[in-house]
Amino acid sequence: MFEKRVIPVLTVMSEDLVKTRQFQNPSYLGDPLNVIRIFNEKEVDELILLDIGKVRNTPINFELLSNLSEECNMPLTYGGRISHFEDAQRILQLGFEKILVRRALENNPDVINQIASNYGSQSVVCAFDVKSDAKAASEVIEEVALKVATAQELGGGEIFINDIDRDGTLQGANQKVIEGLSGLSKIPMVWGGGFNSQRDIDQGLESGLSGVAVGAYFSYFGKYRSVLITYPERNRVIL
Repeated sequence: MFEKRVIPVLTVMSEDLVKTRQFQNPSYLGDPLNVIRIFNEKEVDELILLDIGKVRNTPINFELLSNLSEECNMPLTYGGRISHFEDAQRILQLGFEKILVRRALENNPDVINQIASNYGSQSVVCAFDVKSDAKAASEVIEEVALKVATAQELGGGEIFINDIDRDGTLQGANQKVIEGLSGLSKIPMVWGGGFNSQRDIDQGLESGLSGVAVGAYFSYFGKYRSVLITYPERNRVIL
């Protein structure tokens, strides 16, 4: 049994914290340093930081990552623009605990083995996107099963599944697909996309996920999406 975790996801463009819907139309949330300070006070389990900048060949902002790492009191994962082992190595040396790898899974899978060999498989999160509403649940589950098997073979220590269809929509996670993933992975599996209530989070964890990744639900309040950074009290999280 893997430890159950509720993980806020912070998405950044340049030096700004933003939130998207289906990874489009980013809206400004604030300074990522200030939000990390809030999550420090709330004693969150860990954080995932995703760089979603669209400009190709733009270098990783190591100065920003260093500042964020110094401020953060909980385990921190970075994903975005990782194409070479040297990038991952430098970020881990800044104090990040995990590297989330997505494009390199296809373009340079040796990166996964290099990170795992030098820092341990627990430092590598293999991420991939799904569109859970575009296909039947059984097709999505089959697609995920193949990708999970590949990630495990490459040496990944964790799986992160990002549901693009429900990103930022607050319509609820696709629990039918999540339930079908139970038992597929020998390593921890995290699902992100659509979570909109404490019950929704609990259901995902009860279905066998080791973690849920939450963005909009911890960032907005009310139908007008006023910015309000929140996190459940620790006695509300299923362990």
